[in-house]
Amino acid sequence: MIRLLGYALLVLLAPFAPPPAAYAEVACNPEIQDVLWAKHTPTQLQDRIFELQNTGRYEIAAHYQKKLEERMRSFNGRVIDDTNSKALMGSTKPRLVHLGDGVKAVFKPHNPSMVASNHLHEVAAYELDKLLGIGKVPVTVEAKFMVNGVETTGSLQIFVKGKVLNKLPASRIATVKTSVQHHEMQFFDWLTFNWDRHGENVIVGARDNIHAIDHGFSFMGNKGYLSGYDPVFSIPSARILSKLSSVSNDAIRTVLKGRVDNDVIGWILKRKEWVLGHFEIKNGRVAVKNGYDNYAALLKTAPEPPVLSAHRETIRKLREAQTGEGSTAVQRPVASGSGGETQPTVDRNAKTLPRRRLAP
Repeated sequence: MIRLLGYALLVLLAPFAPPPAAYAEVACNPEIQDVLWAKHTPTQLQDRIFELQNTGRYEIAAHYQKKLEERMRSFNGRVIDDTNSKALMGSTKPRLVHLGDGVKAVFKPHNPSMVASNHLHEVAAYELDKLLGIGKVPVTVEAKFMVNGVETTGSLQIFVKGKVLNKLPASRIATVKTSVQHHEMQFFDWLTFNWDRHGENVIVGARDNIHAIDHGFSFMGNKGYLSGYDPVFSIPSARILSKLSSVSNDAIRTVLKGRVDNDVIGWILKRKEWVLGHFEIKNGRVAVKNGYDNYAALLKTAPEPPVLSAHRETIRKLREAQTGEGSTAVQRPVASGSGGETQPTVDRNAKTLPRRRLAP
């Protein structure tokens, strides 16, 4: 009891967060967990969850994630109107909802006429992020609310505080912690065929943890959407590679089934097996297996659906024809949001492809 009171005093004196070393004992003591749960708002707790995941403390992170999920699901069926929510910018018409008890969350209603409005992809991204220990996607659950008198299904994601990447100074973006997390996020986007990552849907919290939001356009590899990620992003960090090797294909199928097309799940598993087949951890760092001497050629063997390969080849030929300089003038499409025009929807039945943003 004395020890518990000591931890309670620690939390009262430092409500923002206990020191990371304290989490090891917190994970083993449910009573202490409850004290910490009571002292953090859900938004603060989400940042702590990321901190725990990014330092390999997956067990205690999962404990808090489960509690947040249960709390958010408890609001199902409530009425959403202008008195408890406000519209946010975005094509999916998201709303910031004040659910009471200090809970703020973003509700994205499902609109079957819009590809980006796939709320199941939002939930799938969170579940896969949680399973793989990526630690970038905020807690997200399926939810039903009464909106304008109509029961509306959508995704409900815990609101996270911070600044969008586009508005941060280079000195803050370039920290070691943020750089590593940014690469881990890009690996996750590569793995999940997300082509809509840009500086406005990456949030950096007070503790420099990266929050990746907006995953309606993830899992689109079979639709002909080019993520544009350079193959270098297929290389995970040592932490992610270690976690990836411990997760079975069946576990991945379980969290994605019913939310993601089966053929896309298959390609995600192919990418996972390709990563595990070519990279390993040596002396705490990621290394290429078997001393592969042609690094650039290896990265280009990363698997992707045929429709993506076909579109890349078509764009290569179009660029080649425009420049008239042969294949050496072809440049790789870059990740969405890094400048230039937004990538449009691809009509696979069209005779010509719409313009795409290419590297300058």
